[in-house]
Amino acid sequence: MGIRKKNNTYVKKSGHIRKRIPLIIYLIILAFSVAMINNIGGAASYVLFFSVILYLPVSLVYMLYIKGFLKIYQELEVRLLYKNRAERYTLSIENSGPFVMGGIRFMAAYDITSFSDDFITGSFELLPHEKTELHTDVFLRYAGSYEAGVTDIVIQDILGIITIRYHIPAPLRVSVLPAVTDVADKALNRILDELLNGRKTVTKELKEDTLGNDLRAYTAGDPVKQIHWKNYARSGELYIRLPDIPDSQMPAVQLIPEQSGKGIEFIKRRDYFLELCVSAASYFAKRKKPVTFIYGTDENERMLVENYESFQKFYSGLEKRIKNVEKKMYEEHINDSNINDHHMADVYDDALLILREKDNTLCLNKKS
Repeated sequence: MGIRKKNNTYVKKSGHIRKRIPLIIYLIILAFSVAMINNIGGAASYVLFFSVILYLPVSLVYMLYIKGFLKIYQELEVRLLYKNRAERYTLSIENSGPFVMGGIRFMAAYDITSFSDDFITGSFELLPHEKTELHTDVFLRYAGSYEAGVTDIVIQDILGIITIRYHIPAPLRVSVLPAVTDVADKALNRILDELLNGRKTVTKELKEDTLGNDLRAYTAGDPVKQIHWKNYARSGELYIRLPDIPDSQMPAVQLIPEQSGKGIEFIKRRDYFLELCVSAASYFAKRKKPVTFIYGTDENERMLVENYESFQKFYSGLEKRIKNVEKKMYEEHINDSNINDHHMADVYDDALLILREKDNTLCLNKKS
């Protein structure tokens, strides 16, 4: 471990030295031009000296020219974006000025974006009024709303002494739909088992005619009368029949987003929260059991999901509605300290499931 630490330190020092090499070369040339004036004199010595002196200010003016006249546009062929699906992406760059541009590099948000071709490696040059387009496929790694694609422009002088890096004026803002998975199924199975077996009293007695056709593997402690004996005789494996839950006893799900943040950690948390929401909706839609989703703390902001069609509507509008509810909660000063005052357990007679983005947990909040 000690040797590795020394090697890492050596690599860091080497990197800093390499970055300073252009400046060291510049200072050497400047010292040489001063020495020529003192010892040799003549027009050539003064030309070299003033060329070196003027190099930095002229380079700075040139770089500011590039910043002012470089135009960049990004676009996607489709408006509806899906997580980890290839989407056609176009980067257009244009020199709208009268002089040649060079030393331009682009930086992308590689922690949330990846391209099929690493097309922005190296620097770009553009002739006066030249416009070029670069095409590739982009993959967006997380669901949610954020800036993707090319995010920053880097301009350097010829020697690499001065570097200007700035955020592009019109970033590519994307809204990405989450993946449809079964990530919420385990928690929902447990919660519905609690509801239907009396541990959270909603239905205390399960009769034969209340058992449906949905199955799951038998686990120790499950009621013997729920075992699907015909399936056992046919396959030799124990499964239990899950009860058909009356519509009046279906729980509502309250979605409580967190206030928007910045950085990759918030993007990851929002991605998983949206995936949980969609997974919960898919769980009920596949079973054709109605469930009401409440957005935030306003009981009027809700949507019924009961089949594939209503699930698709919920799915496509989820990210936008979560953003709107998050803004409304912020304006009404609803946060972690008072969120419990806004649960909907008093509105729904049976049971309410709470899905919170802060810790991404799905739990039962039973009316007391």
